[in-house]
Amino acid sequence: MRARAIALVVAVGCAAGGCASAAASPATPPSNSPSPTSTQAPPSTSTVTVTPSATPTPAVPVVTPTPTPTAQDPAAVVSAFYAAINAQDYATAWNLGGDNLGFTYSAFAAGFAGTAHDVLTITGEQGNTVDIHLEALQDDGSAKAYDGFYLVSNGQIIEGRLTQTGTVGAG
Repeated sequence: MRARAIALVVAVGCAAGGCASAAASPATPPSNSPSPTSTQAPPSTSTVTVTPSATPTPAVPVVTPTPTPTAQDPAAVVSAFYAAINAQDYATAWNLGGDNLGFTYSAFAAGFAGTAHDVLTITGEQGNTVDIHLEALQDDGSAKAYDGFYLVSNGQIIEGRLTQTGTVGAG
C-alpha cells in the first residue's frame, strides 16, 4: 500500500483576527507615509505535512488445509469417512460415524481386512441423506459392489445401510 501524504494548509492570519479587521475597516487608498495608528503583520500561512505510517504487511505463506466436513455438507462427511478407511485410519472413520453403524470398534476395523481400496461414487444427495455406490477392491484382485445410503447429522454419519449388489472375480 502506498503511503499517502496529506497536506494540511492552515490559514493562521485569518484565525488570528487579521482578516476580520481588514474586512471591517473601509477601503482607503495607499499612502506613502506610515500609518500612525497601528501596524499589523500580514496574514501568514503554514503548511503541515502528515504522513501516516505505512506498516508493510509481511508476506505470509498461504496454507490450504485439507477440507474438513461440515454439518452442512453431508457428502463431504461420507467422502471423508471413506478416505479415512482407505488410509487405514479407522479411528477417524469411527469418529466420523463408524460408531453409529452397530459394531464395536474392533469389529468395525476388522471388517476391512482383505480390502485393498474402496472406490466411492456418490450417486445422489437429498438433505442429509447421501446415496452411494461402492466398489471394494479386495487384496486378491476381486471386487465387491455395494449400493446404499448414509444419513448425516452435525458432521457425523448417524445411520447407514449397504447392500452387496455384485462380485467380480479376480481377472
